[in-house]
Order: sequence, then C-alpha cells, then structure tokens
Amino acid sequence: MKKLLCQLNWLENGEVYMIEENGINKEYNDFSNIRPVTEQIINYLIDKNQQKLLKLLYYGNSIPLEQPDLTMAQMRDMICQDPLNDDTSTKNILFQTEIDDGFSASVSQLRVEIGNIYPVDAHRAAIQINFQIVVPNKQKLIVTDISRVDDRTVAIFQELAKIFNGTVVGNLCSPMYLDKKGTQGGTTGAIREKQNKNYSGYWVTFVALC
Repeated sequence: MKKLLCQLNWLENGEVYMIEENGINKEYNDFSNIRPVTEQIINYLIDKNQQKLLKLLYYGNSIPLEQPDLTMAQMRDMICQDPLNDDTSTKNILFQTEIDDGFSASVSQLRVEIGNIYPVDAHRAAIQINFQIVVPNKQKLIVTDISRVDDRTVAIFQELAKIFNGTVVGNLCSPMYLDKKGTQGGTTGAIREKQNKNYSGYWVTFVALC
C-alpha cells in the first residue's frame, strides 16, 4: 500500500478544519505544492529507471526495446531544461506542450504540464496532469514481443498508464488516475491526436489531489 503524503483532520460534524502535510499543519491550501509536480514526475521516471518508456522515446529505429539500456547521462540529456536556449526539436522530454519547433523534430517526445486546477475545499485541489505524446509517423510502427506491427504511440501511452495509474508521486496527496473526460472533453483518458501527415500521438490526462 502506498503511503499518502497528506492527512485531513476532521471536526465532529465532518467539516475539514486543517490539513496535515508531513507533520506540519496548514490551515489553507496555498497551491504551492502543485508547482514542482511535473519535475517530480520526470524525476520519478529517471529515478525508477523506467527503461521501456525511455527507450521508446530515445531510440528512433524499429526495435527500440531491444537496444541497450540508457545510462543516467543519456536519460538526463533527453530532458529539455531550458527551452529558451535548448533546441527543443532534439529533446525527448519537455515541460510544456505545443512547441512550434518541436514539430520539426525527428525524435519522439513526451511533454508534460499541469492542466486545470479544481479546488475541492479550502485544503485540497484536484489537478490535471497532461501528457502530450508526439511521434514522427515514419517511426510509428515498431517490432515488439507483443506485435510485429506495434504502434509506438500506443506503447508509450500504455507504459505511462502502467507506471503512473494508481501511483503517488512527489507532492501529490493521492494516486494519479486517468481522467475519464480527457483533456479536450472526450470520453476517454487518451485522446488520439494527429498534428499533420508527419506526426501523431495522444493527449493523456491524469488527475490527482494536491
């Protein structure tokens, strides 16, 4: 069982009056816990050595999962740390979506950002965690032990779901779950997206309390 980071204290009438976070009582949520969440999510991928997902992003050939494990230096180099100065078209992991020069990329990309924020009460908010998967169509089909015509975009989505669905990360007060409504008002948590004839992927939305 995963340990939750926040615990609510209740009055006798059921009204929440205080949130206890790592032993420190806070009367109201100032939402500061939300700001580092995307960085904590990417650090979780690296720290937990999620090789399958990272290989699907890093290796552009048709057998990415058969390639050598990535080193820590390679994993860290996948991340765009400074979009003002980095060439985002060469990076596999970005902390924002809808990057213009990203669509000239010859690499698969995973982009993450905080979406809508819905206060639940004075102490908690439900937040959307949005992932954008972008894959060059020429690299879309891959060979895996599941299928000889596997879809890289679906494989990336499935790895995200396996890693994060039901997982508590960083400052989150609850596990992450796939949002039924998706990011664009659809009926699922993964919305198929085709940018143009050269790129395709998914919008994937998780929700969690913070």
